[in-house]
Formats: sequence, C-alpha cells, structure tokens
Amino acid sequence: MKRIILTICLLSVICSCSSQNVNKDNGLLEFYTINMDSEKEFMQESLAQMERRGVIDKAQSELVLNCLVADWQSIAENKIALTCEELDLKAANTLEKLQGVRATVDFYELMTTEYAGITTENSMKDGDDSCNPNIVIWEWWQANQTFDDKIYEMRRRLEDMQTRAAGSRSQDAVNQSKEIAAEVNKDIDILQHSESSDIAGIVEIVEAAIAKYRGRQDIDESILLDIGYVYNLMASSKGLDMSSETMDWASGLK
Repeated sequence: MKRIILTICLLSVICSCSSQNVNKDNGLLEFYTINMDSEKEFMQESLAQMERRGVIDKAQSELVLNCLVADWQSIAENKIALTCEELDLKAANTLEKLQGVRATVDFYELMTTEYAGITTENSMKDGDDSCNPNIVIWEWWQANQTFDDKIYEMRRRLEDMQTRAAGSRSQDAVNQSKEIAAEVNKDIDILQHSESSDIAGIVEIVEAAIAKYRGRQDIDESILLDIGYVYNLMASSKGLDMSSETMDWASGLK
C-alpha cells in the first residue's frame, strides 16, 4: 500500500498548504456563504476516523485538512467563478500535493464530498453549475488504488453493512449481517493471501458466491448490494470484469 511516510517532501508540501493556516483565531477564514467552522469540523472528524483505522498518519491528516481548507478559502474569496477546467486543475493540483496519502475509499469520499461543496460554492458566483471535478478525483483514485487499498475497501464495506443493520434495531438483521460478513471475510482472507497469478481461484470464489446468494429472498436487498459490491471488487482486483454477474444478482435482478 501507499503507506509513504513523507519526510523532506512532506514538509515542503505542508509549507505550501499550511500557509493557509486553519487556526480559528488567526482571522484568515472569513468566508462569504459557508460556515467554515462546521465544514472544518466535518473534515477533522473524517480524518480522525481515518487515523483510527490506521490508513493515514497525523502529519498526513493535518496536510489534507490544510490543503482542503485552503481550496475552500480560495474559492470563497474569488469574486469571479473558476471555469470547469480551472476547477479540474485545482483538484488535480491538490491531489498532487497529497500524493503520499493512501488512495483509500475514505480519502476518496472525503475529497469528493469537499469538492462537491467547493463546486457549489464556485457556481454561486455565476459559474457553470455543471462542472464536476469529482471525475478527476475518481480517475486519480482508480489509478492510485493499490491491491491492499481494495482489500481495505472490501472489509470496510462489510463493516458499514453491519453498522447499518445495527441501526435498524432488528436483531435478525444484525445476526444476518454478522454471519454473512464473517463468511465473506473468509473469501477476502483467501484473496489477500493469494498469488498475483491466481486468477482462476478467485473466479471460482466469486462464482461460488453468486451461486450461493443469487435469488435469496431471505436476505435484505441492501445486504445483497453490499456483498455484490465486495465480490465485484474481488474480481476487479485480479483485473477481471465480472460486474454484470456480481451486481445483477445483488440489485434485485434475481
């Protein structure tokens, strides 16, 4: 995984972003149409969760926060809206500054969430409301996501599945999601320790899962969607496109 601990390069990049210090008391953050305190709080909590999960370190977390706040500030203080091309370039430049950060699903979600807000902020200045720099972020994510990042995404998807089940307050849903997550995690374990050339073995696992779960009326459709997504990632991690098989049976097309 891209668990690069930046040293001199990190420090130089921190300087480029930390010039827009996010200290509330320094008076730099005076936005026109957003409450930056709440926006910053959301970013801090998202990054703190990533730290707890061990996919980002403290220095990288601070770097991401500083760079995103600087991006927000530059948009908010611009009197003239950026063009779509300029927004794309801003997103690409920020990703370049953050190149030492792992391309996990957490980081991707944070970047797309913040740039959706930044794009809206920009369009309020008579800009093009059809701009979508999140395409740039998605392309970066797909190009930089490692095998271990995909393994992490699979396991996190199963964790999210169980969290949603717990929120339903249905003990049956909790038990079902827990049992299914345990079974799917076993397949992820096999994938994680497989040889890079072991494609047939993973195809066999995915096909077995399809046979096991296709047409299961006793499983909530949201759970089928989650595990279908996971098995699709398993296949893609080996360079295979089995999306039609893994996603169709998981989306109610039984």
